Amino acid sequence: MHYFLRIVISLLLVFCFALTCVADAKPIRIAYLEGGSLGEYQRNLVGIIYELNNLELLNLDLPLNQVLFGPQNTFNAQVWDELQRHSHKSQVALAVDGYYSANWNSQERSRLIRQIQERLDQAQDIDVLIAMGTWAGQDVLKLDTKIPIIICDVSDPLGAGIISHITKHNKKNIICIVEPGLYQRHLQIFHDIFKFKRLGITFENTPTGRSMAGYDAIVAKAGELDIEIVTCPDAAYTAPISAMFERRQSCNKLFIKKNVDAIYITYDFDVLGYANQQALLKPLIRAGIPTMTQIGAVDVERGILVGFADTSREEGKFTAHLLRDIYADHALETLARTFVRPLNLAINLTTATRMGWNPPLSFLLIVKQIFH
Repeated sequence: MHYFLRIVISLLLVFCFALTCVADAKPIRIAYLEGGSLGEYQRNLVGIIYELNNLELLNLDLPLNQVLFGPQNTFNAQVWDELQRHSHKSQVALAVDGYYSANWNSQERSRLIRQIQERLDQAQDIDVLIAMGTWAGQDVLKLDTKIPIIICDVSDPLGAGIISHITKHNKKNIICIVEPGLYQRHLQIFHDIFKFKRLGITFENTPTGRSMAGYDAIVAKAGELDIEIVTCPDAAYTAPISAMFERRQSCNKLFIKKNVDAIYITYDFDVLGYANQQALLKPLIRAGIPTMTQIGAVDVERGILVGFADTSREEGKFTAHLLRDIYADHALETLARTFVRPLNLAINLTTATRMGWNPPLSFLLIVKQIFH
C-alpha cells in the first residue's frame, strides 16, 4: 500500500513539475523575411497565423479578421505589428519589428540580411526565422546563426541552390519545405485537359528567374509528353511594373503569332495589378488559347482559365505545425519537410464561356473553386 502511494505521489510531483515548466517556458519569437510582396506569400503567411491561433500557440485579444488584411488588402509590416501588440501569453510570439521585406530591390535585399545578422548577434531577440520565397531562401543561407530557419514557398529549391538534395539540407538549422513534382503535376493536368502540342511560357532568363518559374521541371515534363516549349524572356523581377507589362504584351503577341495551343503563366503575373492583368488576358481569351497559372486560385479569380485551388490554409497548417514542434524542442532533423497539396483545381467559368470552351465532367469533378 505504501509502495503504491509513493508511486502515485511521485507521478503527481512529475506532473506538477511538467506543468510548471510549461507555464514558465518562454515563447519562441518568430520573424519573417520575403524578397518582396507577392499575393501567394501573404496568403501563406495568413495561413500560418490562422493555424497558430487555432493551435492556441498564438493568443490574440482581437478577432483575426479585424486586422487581416491591411487597408490595401495586403499583409505588411503594419499588420504584423498590430498582431504583435495584441498577442499575449503565447507560446509563439511575433518578434517586435519582425517583418522584413526587400520590396524586390536588390540593394535593399543585401541591406536587410546584414540588418538581420546584426540583430541576431546583438539583440538576440529572434528565435525562429521564416523565409518566404526564393530570394529569402537564398539570402538566409548567408546568415551565421544556429536559430531554426523555415524556408517556405520556393518553386525549385534545388535549382535555386537552397538545398543540395531533396531530403538533405545544406545547413542543420534550416528546414526547407519542399513539394516534389509540383510543376510536373501542373503540366500533366493541363495537358490531360487540353492535349496541346505547343506551350508558351514566359520567365526571367536568369538562374533565379528560371528557378522561380519552375522552368527546368516544366521542360523535363514537356519532353515526356512530346510538347514543344515556346519561350519568351520576361523583364527582370526588379523592373518597374510598366516594363514588366510591356514585356508580357510582347510575349503574348509572339505566342499568338507562333500559334501556341496553351500558355503557362508564371509567378510575376500576380504583381502586375488588375487592369494590366485584364489587358494581357483579353487577346488570349479572344484567340481561344487556354491558360494555366503557376500561382493558383487568386489568378484564376482575375481571369486565368485554370489553376490549382487555394491551399494557403493547408500550407500554413504545415508550417505552423513545424513551429509547434520547434517549440516542443523536437530535433530539427526529425521534422517533416515534404508538403503535398490536395489535387483540387480552380476554374474561371466566365473565361471559359468567352473562349467557347465547355468543361468536361471529368474536369469538373476535381474543381474545388469556381469563379465568374
